[in-house]
Amino acid sequence: MVNALNAYDISLYLLISLKTTNTSELFSIYTLVDSKVTGVSIHRNFRKKYGFNTYKLSKFIFVYNIDSTPNKNSQISEVVDMML
Repeated sequence: MVNALNAYDISLYLLISLKTTNTSELFSIYTLVDSKVTGVSIHRNFRKKYGFNTYKLSKFIFVYNIDSTPNKNSQISEVVDMML
């Protein structure tokens, strides 16, 4: 009998450190390595949980799903400055 694999079985996670540029606060988190991404983003709940300061963008960045359809949940409207 073959066990079904879940995303954690076939995904690569790394422990990384992030440092905010405005407060120099340091965070260590596990992050998913995904070779198919076209950008880097942080979920709004993560940003709110840790209280990162954000800066408004002058134009939205549209988010698309893997099948090229627009993502229904949001557009990127703010950025966070961090060092990896």
